[in-house]
Amino acid sequence: VMAKSKGLWKGVLKDDMDLSSIDFKAAAEKAKDRTLHLLLMGSATQIAKPTTKTIFLEDLPPEEIAKVQEPSGLVNMGNTCYLNSVVQCLRNVEPFRQALIQNTPASTQVGGMNS
Repeated sequence: VMAKSKGLWKGVLKDDMDLSSIDFKAAAEKAKDRTLHLLLMGSATQIAKPTTKTIFLEDLPPEEIAKVQEPSGLVNMGNTCYLNSVVQCLRNVEPFRQALIQNTPASTQVGGMNS
């Protein structure tokens, strides 16, 4: 059974769901532009478990963290995790990185004075 919320059908589509029981034509007629849009998310196949267990840096003891040569990510300073994730994503965009490298300011200001 799927619940209808704000014109959207939400729920789990089970293997035994009879799609012929859905009146797609009536649903399309209710739409403003008479177009029915379907968005299906998920996988049709069984998800396999990883072959090796993922170990996060935060879960390691301090002596193991010290062995890591290049820790990834940025330090979270309060509620900066979303900003950090955006910065890390942008770092992988080559044209963006090159634009930052090429666009260096002519002078920098320190304490309101040009240096």
